[in-house]
Amino acid sequence: MEFIFVSNGIFPNSAGGIQRFSKLILEQFAHHPSVSKIHVIHTEKNKVFDSPVIEEYLVEGIDKSKNYLSELYRLSKRIYGVISQLPDQLPIYAQGFVLWYNIDVIKHRVIFNPHGLESFQATPYKEYLKVFPFRMLSGHLFKKSAATISLGGKLTGFIKKYISEQKIKVIPNAVNLPAERFESLKYNGPRLTVLFVSRFAYNKGIDVLFKTIEILNKNGFADKIDFVLGGKGPLFDFYNANNKYSNVKLLGFVDDDQLWHLYRTMDVFVFPTQYEGMPTVILEAMSNSMPIILSDVGATREIVDEQNGYILENKKDAAELAQLIINFYNLPVEEKRILGRNSYDKVKEKYTWDKVSATTLELIRSLSK
Repeated sequence: MEFIFVSNGIFPNSAGGIQRFSKLILEQFAHHPSVSKIHVIHTEKNKVFDSPVIEEYLVEGIDKSKNYLSELYRLSKRIYGVISQLPDQLPIYAQGFVLWYNIDVIKHRVIFNPHGLESFQATPYKEYLKVFPFRMLSGHLFKKSAATISLGGKLTGFIKKYISEQKIKVIPNAVNLPAERFESLKYNGPRLTVLFVSRFAYNKGIDVLFKTIEILNKNGFADKIDFVLGGKGPLFDFYNANNKYSNVKLLGFVDDDQLWHLYRTMDVFVFPTQYEGMPTVILEAMSNSMPIILSDVGATREIVDEQNGYILENKKDAAELAQLIINFYNLPVEEKRILGRNSYDKVKEKYTWDKVSATTLELIRSLSK
């Protein structure tokens, strides 16, 4: 099987969920016995992969100092120029808004993966105005593409407003599963340890989390629960400078080794995100036997339920989140461990790269006929 794969950057040269997804799924594709050639078009300055199966085509990326939407259009034009030189029967897998110039010419062979559909979930008025053009562009690409990938949950409902269910393929995100459950280092201390890892930005619910910490500390949990927050972003300096709580530690940027150590030693992962697709960070935490407390947004109900954690029904309600953390705190240790084991088992059953890449290849193959 031979096909085209397009992405605006590849991890680790470019950071971001789509870029990381691209790197990991392409590595899986390259080792699959049915794949003979992948034409990978991306915006890195140098080649990323060392595989005889992957042929890379480098195109100029976007200029972040200019209008983002206009730059995406110009990028899609450059990418189309490369595609037009390749065999015209090959299926095309497009990550995000990288392929819309002359879409009518190639629409019968395009698979569009929009990932988190954040533009459909932004609620503040200013945010809505900012993302509205991307919502319009998404709808256009839903209609034009031969198939659209949904991560599931509420995201499928957004897409179904534009196209029939037959054109939607639900394929989740994925992670590499550790060979064993890491649970022996959890719940051994006198205090509960809560982990949050993300960009420090409005949409990740960092304000809700700090309000929750304030509520818990006022109610006597300052000497019972520790919070460890990893990640940077536009709000990091503000919260770092104004952190008045002795039981809250802000780590800043954490590399992969630090992150996996945190997953394996801390007790519960809390993520009051305001809009999301299917967060990879949650799947990573689950793969390391962490129970999860998570907002009901995007496709989060696909991965978290009462078997492995708690769902925050009102994503802005700090009092509700505080109560969920208290509920978890009060569970016996063995019940906490059961939630963590269930997280690991969920990932093993549905969310590993071998399963997700195989399902994706089936979809690509269906356009090869």
